[in-house]
Amino acid sequence: MESGEIVKTIKQIYFNYCIPLNLQRHMFLVAAVAEQLCDNSKNEVDKDNIVAAALTHDLGNIVKMDFEHENTLALLDEVDKPKAEFYKVKKNEFIKKYGCNDCIANEKIVEELKVNERVTYLFKNKGLEHLDHQEWRKDLGLMIFAYADLRVAPYGVTSLKERILDFRKRYCAPGDKKCIENSKKFTGFAKDLENEVFSKIKLKPRQINTASARNYVENYQKNY
Repeated sequence: MESGEIVKTIKQIYFNYCIPLNLQRHMFLVAAVAEQLCDNSKNEVDKDNIVAAALTHDLGNIVKMDFEHENTLALLDEVDKPKAEFYKVKKNEFIKKYGCNDCIANEKIVEELKVNERVTYLFKNKGLEHLDHQEWRKDLGLMIFAYADLRVAPYGVTSLKERILDFRKRYCAPGDKKCIENSKKFTGFAKDLENEVFSKIKLKPRQINTASARNYVENYQKNY
């Protein structure tokens, strides 16, 4: 499946994989941030592939969602909250088919969609653990994709600082020294990534926000 086809059929893809509306919105916003960065890049980038990767990057996230926990239920749109039992069943089906690791599940679904090699590459290499690799730094498209995902919190586009605080609040229990240490390392990587990206973009980080993403999201939603 080519990148343009992914964008055109994203409604059907989300339906086929039973994606809750809040997760759909997250992927729309990540794609919007990525596309805005591409449109303002000082260098040529493969925008279609980056947007396609952003629109599909969390298709397997249901495997890690706890539909019995109040935090997960609170994030669901009102129309999806009565469907919690349905999503539990789908979660179990996904785990049997794709495994319980969300990153691996995402990659398997993308392979199932038969996306092109570039989109597959973006998926497999966007993790911040690759930030130390010089080859990774040379790939602006990959950096844009990774950075765009860092700028979108459950409730919209945020600053990188706000996003990091959100990560710590959601994933680090008080007194969890290992998690706090990993969070500090993650913060350093994320800031490094932001500096790398905006050295090649004709914008400032503050110009990326929910309002600036709106027109892009509306364009994706025309498929609905």
